[in-house]
Parts: sequence; structure tokens; C-alpha cells
Amino acid sequence: MKRMLFLGGLPVLCALFLSQGVMVLATPIGSAEQTIHDPAAPALDRAEALMDARDGRHAMRMLDDVLEDYPTHRRALHLKVKLLATTGKLDEAQSIIDPLMQDQPVAAVTLYMQGLIYSRRNDWENALVYYKQAYPYGHDKYSINTITRAYLNVEGTDATFAFLTAHLEKYPEESHVRLVRAKLYQSQHQFEDARADYDALVRAEPENPVPWKNLADMLIEQGDKRAVSHARTACELAPKVPEIMVTLGRALLAFGEAEDALAVLSDARKARPRDPEIAYEYAVALFATGEAAEANTIMNTLAASDTAIGLRARRYLAAPKN
Repeated sequence: MKRMLFLGGLPVLCALFLSQGVMVLATPIGSAEQTIHDPAAPALDRAEALMDARDGRHAMRMLDDVLEDYPTHRRALHLKVKLLATTGKLDEAQSIIDPLMQDQPVAAVTLYMQGLIYSRRNDWENALVYYKQAYPYGHDKYSINTITRAYLNVEGTDATFAFLTAHLEKYPEESHVRLVRAKLYQSQHQFEDARADYDALVRAEPENPVPWKNLADMLIEQGDKRAVSHARTACELAPKVPEIMVTLGRALLAFGEAEDALAVLSDARKARPRDPEIAYEYAVALFATGEAAEANTIMNTLAASDTAIGLRARRYLAAPKN
């Protein structure tokens, strides 16, 4: 029987970005009384949703409000550590984790948060040490993603595949792990293996948009027009999710439906106007439909940034156009 992961309050659900509708659970943290009734839970649920939406400023305000009333609330502390670490405030995050590590050195979430801080310092060896300690207590979507990245950085691709495959042999029902392995196969251009995992996922969870989306992304890369129908399926299952709309837009554009692609990507941009990835794909569609002036404005703005998307924009602008 799986054990439930509580961060001092309500169970932590694996939210989708995309959430897989899967919940893998670990040891309880906090008292039974906290688990049964936590007056701070609604505010923390909202703070976590804000973090998922990349609204760190408002999320931090809500977390600080909770901690003002409940200074030792573990879920609030863990969420604050995660937010601080992911925004580069590593020393402040470490100052919160240190007393938690002293108080409960084998608490799974605390171990994961310490691993996260190390990973943000690019100290992957120490990150993996902590992730491995936490792993037996629970393996939800977030923890599997983090330990997979650490394995890749420290022990390489073969060891990472071995870890994921061994896990799936023990827990074959954990679709979020199969999804991670499929994405890793895809990144290594092992498309047949990736396709096998994606096919298994859509058979097991046909209402889950994530494998449909990822399968569409892979088929775009392979030049397979079935990408369009798979992307449409993902959009039907999760309407108005910008990341999925981008996949549909890319698929339509790749197979000659530029006007439809532009319409979809325009909606994605309206839903998330500050997202540089969406801006990039929208600009590509603008070029394809002859809207060069607006496209150049967007692409030049992106190209001015010292980021991965800025590099992509500079390469796109430098490439010859048909």
C-alpha cells in the first residue's frame, strides 16, 4: 500500500505541467492533527498554484502571511524553500532548511529540498546524495524529475535509464515515471523506445493530455503528420493550456497549415503574454504568414536576451529564409 505525502497539511497533488493525474506518495510529515485539519491549507494550496503559474511575488506574500501565524508550519517552510531556491536565493533557502534538517534529518521532503538547493548550486553530486536518501520514501512527479536530472548530470544516460527501468519494473503503474523515461528516450533520438512508452501511456490513460502532447512533439520532429491529430487530441482533453496549444500550433505550421497555426499560437500568447517560448513560436508563425514586421519586432526583442530562447532567436534571424 502506498503511503501519503503530507507537507504539514493536505496531501500534495501532482499538478500538471502538466500534471499526470498521478499521485505517488511518501511518509507522513507533521503530526496526525495537522494532517486531519490544517487551517493554513487553503492559503498554501493557493500559494502553490501561484508558484506553478510562475507568480512568485504573490506566492511569497501568501507564504509569509501563513508563517507569520504558524512559524513552524512545515509545508509552508518547504514551499518557501522551494520558491527561494528556484529564484536563486539559495543562502536564504539554506537558512530555513538547516534547522529542519537538524529536527527531522530523514524527512523525505526536507531531503528533497536540500537536494534542490545543491542542484541550484550546480553541485549535482551532493544533490544526488540527498535525492537518493529521499527516494525510498516517495516518488511523485516532482521528485522523479529532480532525481532523474541529477542522475543524468552525475552518472550519465545509461545509469539514468537503468534507474528508471528498475523503478518501472517495481512500480509499473506509475505512469509519470514512464513519461519521464519516454521523454529521455526522445531526447536521445531513441524514437522506437519512446513511442513504445507513449503508446503504453495513451492506452493506460487515454484521457491524459500529456502523453498525447509529447507524442505529437516527437512526431513533429520525425516529420510525421499524425502529430496534428495527436496534438488536437491533447487540446481537446486540456483546452486552453498554453503549452499544449503551442504543440498544436507547431504541428499545424510544420504541415502547411500556417494560418490555423497562427490563430492557435495567438490564443496561446494571449493566455500567457510574457512567456518567451510562446512569443518565439508565435513569431515563427507570423513569418510563415507574411507578417514580417511584427515577427521581426518580437524576434529581435527575444534575440537581445542572454538566454536559451535568445540564442534560438538569433539563430533563427541569421538563418536564410525561403
